Amino acid sequence: MKGNKIFRILSLAVILSMLVMVLPAAPALAAKTIDLDPEEGEIGDYFYVDGDGFPKSDDSEDPPVESEVDIYLVGGDEPSTSDDIDSDVNTFEHLKYNADVDEDGEFRDRVKVPSVLNDGDDDEDVTRGTYWVCVTYADDDRIRAVAEFTVLAAGIELDDDDGPVGTEVEITGTDFNDREDITVEYDDEDITDDIVSGDDRTSSNGGFITTIAIPESIAGDHTITVTDETGSSDEATFTVDSQLTIDPQSGAAGDSLTASGTG
Repeated sequence: MKGNKIFRILSLAVILSMLVMVLPAAPALAAKTIDLDPEEGEIGDYFYVDGDGFPKSDDSEDPPVESEVDIYLVGGDEPSTSDDIDSDVNTFEHLKYNADVDEDGEFRDRVKVPSVLNDGDDDEDVTRGTYWVCVTYADDDRIRAVAEFTVLAAGIELDDDDGPVGTEVEITGTDFNDREDITVEYDDEDITDDIVSGDDRTSSNGGFITTIAIPESIAGDHTITVTDETGSSDEATFTVDSQLTIDPQSGAAGDSLTASGTG
């Protein structure tokens, strides 16, 4: 009896091991990924979003299975695939509704870089910097894939942002349109003809370096604006400091002095 029991246990073990060998392993779920082409662009530019690993459409089913996704541009910190649009993520623009996914679980859609993110609770103008393209299933808020997108926009930097009238300020410009004349304004007054040195035209990569002298103006904040021919522009603030000059700076009692000031 004991031998028969051992034999039955061994037989069952052999059968189970054979079943394990015969039964196919469950297929692993494909990772959902998106690629952007290109990965950077200016406001108004178009780019492609390519998706892979999403639920497949199947026309052979009755009724046919139609798989669709939504595409968003998101501002702020990088979202994750455990976040929900309009809950965890509140600054976004809906770029594409109901993009079709094919029978291979892939999609490709062309979308446009918006000028503002205003489909969420928090509105935000799109400026130069890093944003995030997010994809959800259609009619579902859970983010399924994320990719980084860089918005390019004309920008200027000043090597010095405060000083008295007459201070020479170097302006460095990036991401303007290529090979275009620039206009430099100080509080809306064109001072391009007063450029001290450097470029009055952008290079082949949209950059320039030019130097201006701060014109006569009162103490406080003033706006320097650079614009190219196409209309791309950026501005920066320069703070004028008051300055008092006495001439001569030394003399005897009773001597006449001249005091002059700027700002």
